[in-house]
Amino acid sequence: MGLSLLIVATALLAGRALLADAVRDGECEAFSDLARQAAAVVEAQRARGRRVTEADLALWVSADMRLAVTRVGEPALAVDGATFSAEDLDTPVVVERTVGDTTVTVMHGDSHVRALAEGVSRALLALMGAAAVAAAVLATLVARGFSRPIRELASSAEALGRGRFDIDPPPSRVPEVAALGAALRASARSLQEQFSRIDESVQRTSHALRTPLTGLRLELEEILLRDDVNEEVRRTVVRCLADVARLQHTVAEVVDAERSRPYVPGRTITLRDLANLTVERWGRRLPSGRDVHLSLGDGVDLPVTHGPVEQVLDSVLGDVETHGAGAVSLHLEAEQGHVRLRVASRGVRTGAPADRPAARAGEAVTEVLGGRWHGDVVGDGLEILLPRR
Repeated sequence: MGLSLLIVATALLAGRALLADAVRDGECEAFSDLARQAAAVVEAQRARGRRVTEADLALWVSADMRLAVTRVGEPALAVDGATFSAEDLDTPVVVERTVGDTTVTVMHGDSHVRALAEGVSRALLALMGAAAVAAAVLATLVARGFSRPIRELASSAEALGRGRFDIDPPPSRVPEVAALGAALRASARSLQEQFSRIDESVQRTSHALRTPLTGLRLELEEILLRDDVNEEVRRTVVRCLADVARLQHTVAEVVDAERSRPYVPGRTITLRDLANLTVERWGRRLPSGRDVHLSLGDGVDLPVTHGPVEQVLDSVLGDVETHGAGAVSLHLEAEQGHVRLRVASRGVRTGAPADRPAARAGEAVTEVLGGRWHGDVVGDGLEILLPRR
């Protein structure tokens, strides 16, 4: 907008000077014709032997004008208009024309020129004001158009930072914005795959450690059941069983700690705050008359990672909006390692959850996060179990 105003102001100021010169040139041209005509008339009268008087010249003189006639060998004759004052003139318009032996000089005040120039200046200033308003409006619209995808990218980046993977970059023909959106989407896919691999790795590690330990414990317990084992061996087997039990407990603690570790450290909120945010968010998107009834169970003060649970709940909300009707009941509770969500809404079932995009997306995200999706939100109710991390 500043650049546009600078260009417009420069052009208008230059146009103002040019128009003022054009007005002055126009006045000079008009007075030049007047002087030429007066000189021709005076010359014609002298040729007929008639003397020119001040009364004859007064017919050519306006209020703020001086008209002077000079001829070779005759005294000069000048007539002033009623308001003409040579002392009050700033830069008067002076035109001199000669026809034969007669020279007519016209001196006119520049008040008319200044008045015309001021009128032109006011018109130009009004035009510049209109141009400034138009430039401001256009700049605002252009700025909003350019900043909208940037704001959406910032919102997507913030959502990715709190653990959401459903990044939807805004459509834009600006190459840099498109590149940023593609980079965010690629990062979201990479993080989603990484979290899925981590969950699989934890499950494989748990199975690989617990299975042989369980087999070893069973073998040791079988030895204790034999009658041909002396007391010293029995005491050794009992100590081994205790060590195996401690190792199993340690493995369970390590696996549980890995499963409860947040996906995004530092981006957790309590389940109570998440429930309140969810009710507020759903209330804005659901039509009037569809209330959200919230109930909380145990563990409402436990921290949960905001993004993944929010992403799953948004998928549930999309299914509720499309296929549900009436009030929606939402129940949240948390245990040491899991968050349990129960959602139910009355409505007409238009197909299995797998045939509905929102339900299908939510179930896929739940599986990626290592959770469980059971039921139908517009049927008997939906129950979702997610890792608390």
